[in-house]
Amino acid sequence: GGWSSVLMLPSVRLGRQQLQAACLLLLLELPACFSFCLSSLPLRRGAFRCFSSPISRRRTCPLRLTCMQHEERVAGEIEGRELEDARSYDRMTEMFSGSLPLRPWERFLQSIAGSKTFMEEYWAKKPLLFKGKAAEEVLARCFTMADVASHAQEYPSTYAAQGCLAPDGKGGWYMRKVGASRDETSMTSFADVQQSLRDGTVVLNSAGAYISPLAAISLSMLEAFMLPVGLNLYITAAGMQTSAPPHTDKQDVFVFQSQGRKHWRVYRPPPPALKVSADPFARGKGPDKLLLEELGEPILETVLEAGQMLYVPAGFPHTTDTAQDKENEETSIHLTVGIDTHIWGMNFAFLRQLALQRKGEKTLFLLEGVDRDVTALQVDQYFSLHEPLPLGFLMTTSMPSIEDADTRSERLRNAEKFLVDKMVKQLATKIKEAEPQRWTQDLPTLVETLELGQVVSQAILHYRKVMAIQRRMYLDGKIGISPAPNSLVRVKHYMSLLDKVMEEAIAWGRAGSTRAADQLESE
Repeated sequence: GGWSSVLMLPSVRLGRQQLQAACLLLLLELPACFSFCLSSLPLRRGAFRCFSSPISRRRTCPLRLTCMQHEERVAGEIEGRELEDARSYDRMTEMFSGSLPLRPWERFLQSIAGSKTFMEEYWAKKPLLFKGKAAEEVLARCFTMADVASHAQEYPSTYAAQGCLAPDGKGGWYMRKVGASRDETSMTSFADVQQSLRDGTVVLNSAGAYISPLAAISLSMLEAFMLPVGLNLYITAAGMQTSAPPHTDKQDVFVFQSQGRKHWRVYRPPPPALKVSADPFARGKGPDKLLLEELGEPILETVLEAGQMLYVPAGFPHTTDTAQDKENEETSIHLTVGIDTHIWGMNFAFLRQLALQRKGEKTLFLLEGVDRDVTALQVDQYFSLHEPLPLGFLMTTSMPSIEDADTRSERLRNAEKFLVDKMVKQLATKIKEAEPQRWTQDLPTLVETLELGQVVSQAILHYRKVMAIQRRMYLDGKIGISPAPNSLVRVKHYMSLLDKVMEEAIAWGRAGSTRAADQLESE
């Protein structure tokens, strides 16, 4: 036995009695009492460390000098072995948890989420091609055909789909089932995936919720951006003239090319008023056909290579192919991680709808004296109203310094108050700008009339609920913390919770509408 460590206090000045007590306890080898003594000292973060050392050396060397020598030696070892040790740790993580090495992913994703240039110049404004050593080290071959073969059985066959064009040529992109099985409990066969690649792109929607390594990536993305996410897996054989026809998505998407390569063309959003019956965030899907002639010239065209990333804002049309590759070239595999703000009602358009419903007001737009649908707005007004709420990583650039608060709880209260006030002002401004003829009062009056403070507070609560469920869902997919017998049962549970939270948010608005109608009847 005996103590094999010394106390290192590089920045704490000890009183004579404290120092004598600490040395006495070291000599008497009383671990419990020693721990109690340490807990009573006013240590700063990082002030206490333990290092191995022979007892004889401790008795012949002053405490401060010994600590400094150990600190220098360990600092040198850390500096020299940091990369090697990090790789060893990543290999250990991959071996024992079945997960991808996540520290490189976390650093890479946090660098994007923390980029002021990306936030101010690209987010929801224009596409971005990102390539370089940092991206290549993380993305290249992060999920290959060998991984598809290993993990296909984790994905329910009922959701495995093949992207196809409408057979009659009148519609857009739709999904056809992969494989012949109709059993809802069966899992995907790798043989079915290979066979389906002959006719089109194989799509595993929400693969991040089912497949463990992809759940780990989804969790890292969730924590980096602090917004709800969904990860899809796309597999396309080389030589496909069209792997995805022109279409738009509800999500802001980050495309991570893992294997092979794919040709991308991204366009500016067409004015929603050109086709008011179509959802601007779902153009070119189902019965809606989006023609290239409607889009003009692409604003970005590139062949995405393995190890590169592409960001495409929500509502921006894009089309892909692998026609530039020969038949014997490698199959293209990419992960698309979507930021799901529009899916879960985290934009100003949804808050406007809740506010008006609660007051019994119509949700149509008064434009030039006529009630019109939201798609009748000008393109800039439409996308301004559908701007994501400043939550998660989107709030970091505008959050003021609140370090002058005395306690952590006070700092959090001050931060939330600032956020609510900011969102209320933004919401009122966007409501007025969309319908200037309808809302002629000043902003404070409009805020009070529509009770926008309550609406925003409810939106923040809704955001927290969605984030809590998604965080647990991806953690469960990564390490398996629930007793569910398979991924199908596990994910259904979390998806039902998410649907319930969304239904509660909608019901909150409708409940106010019902109360308003009852009040009118009583009058």
